[in-house]
Amino acid sequence: MQWVLLGIIAAGALILMVSVQRAYNLSKIVPLSLRFQWRFLTFLICSFIVGYCGYILIQLFRVNFPLEVLIGAIFFCGALFVFGIIALSAQTLHQLKQFNDTLELQVQERTQQLEAINLSLTHSQDNLSRQNIFLHTVINALPHPFMVIDPDTYEIDLANTVAGFAATQSSRTCHALSHGSALPCQGHDHPCPIREIKTSGKSVVMEHVHVNARKEKRIVEVHGYPLHDETGKLLKVIEYSIDITEKKQTETALLQAKVAAEAANVAKGLFLANMSHEIRTPLNGIIGMNHLAMQTTDDDKRRQYLNTVQSAAENLLDLLNDILDFSKIEAGQLQIAPRCFNLRRLMEDIMATYAHAAKERFVALQLNTHALAPATVHGDDVRVRQILLNLVSNAIKFTRNGSVQVSVRPIHDQPDMLYFTITDTGIGIPPEKQQAIFNSFEQADSSNTRQYGGTGLGLAICKQLTVLMGGRIWVTSEVGKGSTFHVELPLPAESNYEDDEQKTSGQPPQPLLQALRILVVDDNSINRDVASMILEQQHQVKTASDGLEALALLAEEYFDLVLMDVQMPFMDGLTATKIIRAAEQGHDQIERL
Repeated sequence: MQWVLLGIIAAGALILMVSVQRAYNLSKIVPLSLRFQWRFLTFLICSFIVGYCGYILIQLFRVNFPLEVLIGAIFFCGALFVFGIIALSAQTLHQLKQFNDTLELQVQERTQQLEAINLSLTHSQDNLSRQNIFLHTVINALPHPFMVIDPDTYEIDLANTVAGFAATQSSRTCHALSHGSALPCQGHDHPCPIREIKTSGKSVVMEHVHVNARKEKRIVEVHGYPLHDETGKLLKVIEYSIDITEKKQTETALLQAKVAAEAANVAKGLFLANMSHEIRTPLNGIIGMNHLAMQTTDDDKRRQYLNTVQSAAENLLDLLNDILDFSKIEAGQLQIAPRCFNLRRLMEDIMATYAHAAKERFVALQLNTHALAPATVHGDDVRVRQILLNLVSNAIKFTRNGSVQVSVRPIHDQPDMLYFTITDTGIGIPPEKQQAIFNSFEQADSSNTRQYGGTGLGLAICKQLTVLMGGRIWVTSEVGKGSTFHVELPLPAESNYEDDEQKTSGQPPQPLLQALRILVVDDNSINRDVASMILEQQHQVKTASDGLEALALLAEEYFDLVLMDVQMPFMDGLTATKIIRAAEQGHDQIERL
């Protein structure tokens, strides 16, 4: 029995020792300020255990020891242990409560800090989202393609709407989008901007041919910009493309216009040289023959000389008329004046005009008028005559020992259009000159050794007159075999027409104009002399050199007719005429003038 009791005591002592060990371990985790108390309490427990075990051993082995002292020591240690446990537990719980309150306050503060950080992160995310939307809005607002490209893979990371890039498309490379190619650009004719940027590390500007969404080839100016990190490594390449197709077309047109203008200047220089020759030739004839006429006393020779002067003067007048007509056309001041006229009579007059010139050059001049061609038409007969006279004259001039055929017929599907052809068997026109001869100051042969004269304005005037009347003109020719000039003009038939000869037929001749008193006003003395000599054959003529002199004569004498020049010194013809008209209506208006 004693051994059983001893075993139980040993087991209890072992349990107490384990409790002491756990109490000591617990003292390691209590607050530092209570750690000493916990260890002292553990010492008390150990003392209690030792004392209790000693008491048990004394009882078992009947050892003589003061029992009262032992029981008192055990009671005191137990009481002190209980008090220590209660006090220490209370203090520990109090500090644990303070620690818990502090921990809760810290948790609350940390929670508030985390909420503030979370709110700041939310605001930052909102700002980033707004900035991202703003960035995409700005990029999409650009009128030209904009792309951010990976320089290693050539893949597009960012692009605007104009670039035509969709994030869902299978091929995301810049060359596939811009050129429809599986490989990057290469070669001297089509260098790659990204490769140039990777080589130089600088921005580049170059021209490329891109293909847009409609598969149209467009010339673009590519601006490439490198984007580096803080270490200088190339991260991305920014490409901005500007469509310059219209600009290049304009540049090409301007270049062509420059070339044409330079050619026109050369042609104008040749024209001026030819013009000086063409004007000087009849002037030399006029001056020379007039000098001979003044020296001779033979009336027959004088008449011959004056006929030559008349012919040269007519040639000079035709030349000046061409220049004036061309100037009017260029200034837009030439007006078309349509009226009814006899077409067949006009054609016959043209043939009669050049019959003698054709005969002198051994040229057979023929007129073929189609049976369906109307006899009378509505149009500007003066300009039609001018066109046909010029073309027939050229045909005879460039033909020798051949023929010139003039024909006119209606166009079957356009009854109001008449088709004229002037065909010759002359020298012909080279193919490269067939368009140029209709340009101003241009001739098929503009060299110094040319065999045929002319100013180079005749065909240009013909073309512009034809266009003004709503028609067209062109030429077909073969060198050495001849040329055919084709003219289409809107000349509708006119049935209700009675020409001047029909109106005057059967009527008695009108009496000649009676003698008049005429005042000729011109600042050019030659013009005054010519007009006077012509008019004095039947009328009484006086002259004045300007408007003031004319008004003085009108104040002294009566005149039936005043021939007034416009441009004169001191007082021009318009001002003088206004004063004359005002004088006819009363003196008050003269004072106001």
